[in-house]
Amino acid sequence: TVREELDKVAQFVRAFSPSKLTIEGHTDSDGEEAANQALSVQRAEMIRGFLISNYEEITPNMVTARGYGESRPIVTNDSPENRALNRRIEIVVLE
Repeated sequence: TVREELDKVAQFVRAFSPSKLTIEGHTDSDGEEAANQALSVQRAEMIRGFLISNYEEITPNMVTARGYGESRPIVTNDSPENRALNRRIEIVVLE
């Protein structure tokens, strides 16, 4: 589940104490590009807020959120399965 994956992020932060995390939101290419951009930002901000609210080791200054819309697909958007893979959140550890 998503909660289990976010628990793993918190465990990682406890174990390795990174100074910065970036939450990256992504979408598939269905729909308007501007709407996808806004949706990707919303997804990233939602995960950022959840991490800060639920894990004391994750602080507001530690986490930023960015949305990339449909600009960084990991696979082509030519099937429902591939579009599902492109609708994702990635968490990047910095420092």
